[in-house]
Amino acid sequence: MESKLKVDDEKRGSSLCLVWEDLTMYAATNPNFSSNNVGPKRKILINGLSGYAESNRIMAIIGPSGSGKSTLLHALAG
Repeated sequence: MESKLKVDDEKRGSSLCLVWEDLTMYAATNPNFSSNNVGPKRKILINGLSGYAESNRIMAIIGPSGSGKSTLLHALAG
């Protein structure tokens, strides 16, 4: 999935936008994942996410439990 974002600065004045493109976040997994030590060493938490948040706007991140809302906020916060 490819997402192209465009923000028209002329209509929005000099406001700032937080933009993220192709955001992917991993978590380290247990190196002893399986008995023969074969298996993933990391787990994909967020894969290829794009979006933006405008200044002076209220934004809600909604979804069911376990859908990655807090993970997204942690990734954006650095």
